[in-house]
Amino acid sequence: MGESLALAMTSHSRRSKGSIGPHSLDILSILFGSLLGDLINATTSPFSRMIILSRYYLSPTAKAAIQFPPYVLQVITGMLLGDSWLSKPTSSGQSAFGVQQKQLDFVQFLWEIFNPLGIVGALPYTSSRFDTRTSKTYTISGFLTVILPFFGILYHKWYTIVEGKVIKQLPANIYDLLTPVALAFWIAGDGSYSPRDGVTVLSTESFTPEEVALLVSIINQKNEKSLRQ
Repeated sequence: MGESLALAMTSHSRRSKGSIGPHSLDILSILFGSLLGDLINATTSPFSRMIILSRYYLSPTAKAAIQFPPYVLQVITGMLLGDSWLSKPTSSGQSAFGVQQKQLDFVQFLWEIFNPLGIVGALPYTSSRFDTRTSKTYTISGFLTVILPFFGILYHKWYTIVEGKVIKQLPANIYDLLTPVALAFWIAGDGSYSPRDGVTVLSTESFTPEEVALLVSIINQKNEKSLRQ
């Protein structure tokens, strides 16, 4: 494919079917170069249905004093484009940010990004489940932050209600949010490489075909802009 890098976005959920890609994108070196350089107290785990408890408590004053550095905000964007989630807001309008991944090392890496902010009290957990259909044991790791007003605000930007169901959506300012660092974490958290096709595949099951097309357009626009600079 010449000097370009093909990056495919697959969409095979009830909302988006088929795939978009491959596309001409020569950006992985830029993305991971940026990544290397910038180095609820209770919820139900979607994987294990276990109650994960954190005895960590922050006062309202402490929560109000928390400031999210730009780098951490980009990490949050990248992970929310993948499988990470925000819990349903409490009556006080606060949500928690949750992470679940197969790779414990990556989960630990993410935990260490959030830990200096004082919003992750418990260490990452690991849960295993035996699937009788495949006769295999699946292991997943994750963590949950404390509930914060900031995450409650993000929740209403990232989620909407469709036919009575809570559905993830793209924020209105996704163009500004989708930075190289955000894309790098999206790839790291919910991407894979296809040796057969020579492409990096990003799963986009949470989004509509229109939203996937928008993401592709943004990536292409920013790639072209970076090449002109």
